[in-house]
Amino acid sequence: MDFEIKALDKTTLPDQLVVYRAAFNATKDYEENNAIWVKKHYENPLGDSLVFGAYHDGKLVGMNSYMPVEYQYKGKAIPMLQSCESGVLPEYQGKGIWSKVVRFAVDYIFKNTKYQAVIGFPNYINSYPGFKKMGWDTLFGMNNYVMVNNAKEFAKGLFKSKKLLQLLGRCIFIQKVGIWFYGRGYQRFKIEECGFDNLFWDDDRDVLSVTHSYELFKWKESYKGIKTLSIKSDNNPIASCIYSFGEYEGSQIIKIEKCVLPEGSSISLKKAVALLAKYFAQKYPHIAFIRVWAMPETEFASALKGLLFLKSSHPNPFIIKQNTEAFSDKKWNLSFFDLD
Repeated sequence: MDFEIKALDKTTLPDQLVVYRAAFNATKDYEENNAIWVKKHYENPLGDSLVFGAYHDGKLVGMNSYMPVEYQYKGKAIPMLQSCESGVLPEYQGKGIWSKVVRFAVDYIFKNTKYQAVIGFPNYINSYPGFKKMGWDTLFGMNNYVMVNNAKEFAKGLFKSKKLLQLLGRCIFIQKVGIWFYGRGYQRFKIEECGFDNLFWDDDRDVLSVTHSYELFKWKESYKGIKTLSIKSDNNPIASCIYSFGEYEGSQIIKIEKCVLPEGSSISLKKAVALLAKYFAQKYPHIAFIRVWAMPETEFASALKGLLFLKSSHPNPFIIKQNTEAFSDKKWNLSFFDLD
């Protein structure tokens, strides 16, 4: 079976959406999927995504998208691409199409664009083994942590997902005790919605971190549906949070995408997360659980462990394919908000 692999443009958008809906079992209606895809891949302030696809008899049967991202290191802007949605129509799976598209894309990117590195955050079970076989380097793993918000709703999900069943033996009661202990004095703090100007960013010149700007924030807000909170003490901001809503195995969840304290904050990250957990429990009592991604061996990961968030057995790998070795020995600073 012969396939034509090539770079796609916006004129192939209807074909891209067909593959996206089929490969990802998208549940949103056509118009909503169309809007999200266009905003994410063709309204990015950093430029349009590069999308590559495989055609068979004039039909798009598989594709992989690469979204422009910008990192900062020692004050210098570093453009990269992030591998995002990739998929193959069910009837064409198992024919090596996806790997051919990825190999073609990487070769095209390094020969014809300014980008010297392509990063990815693939699913550990589905796509990561394929990337590994193609020589992508694994830099570290992002751990997935879970905090029960509504025990009844959480329990419903246990019977729908084998992964969640693994958490059944863990004690929910102990989590609640931890939140109560570290969230003491909740009434003394004010947690309210805020705008971009009230967010804190943990940028460090000595590590690779994502560029943050109002323009980029509003773009992500347009397709990710993110919300923002400010934690205040005596009317002084002492922490900020970016979060969003999602669904997992039929259960509604809250994703804490980023939580940052300003320098000299009067509280710890552990205290901030405990206060947020109490806030979510009161404002969104129907939500099954809170989900957080954190880099290993960071203060944020330590805070989640200290609050007895349940950690997944396998971290999701952060991978890179580079045309240079410039990024191999660098430290990175990432949150779920920075990844797609």
